[in-house]
Amino acid sequence: MCDVTEMVRFATCQINNGGQFREFFLKCVNAGDTMAICYARLHAATIIGLEESIKNFEPKLPRHGLSTLVVAIFNVCIARDKEASQVFQLFAAHHADLRSEDIFDMGDSI
Repeated sequence: MCDVTEMVRFATCQINNGGQFREFFLKCVNAGDTMAICYARLHAATIIGLEESIKNFEPKLPRHGLSTLVVAIFNVCIARDKEASQVFQLFAAHHADLRSEDIFDMGDSI
């Protein structure tokens, strides 16, 4: 599997069209790398909007931690407080305490 984490942390814009990592990134997405797919969905959110993006991420809940965190945050952004609370609880139950360093690291990667 591909690991796109470091490339995304280096310069997220480099996975966009014309970026130096774009071709490798797309190969990772096509190979089914869950992190690459997550970053691709995050990028798509800027185009299709948060509500549609939530639908794209939901099939990964609660198994994929970053996707779960993203859905919780997107729900906060569109004032769906009840849904956000439920998804944050899912995240805490399956991945990390919401006050842990892990959550800050995941937030930084978004």
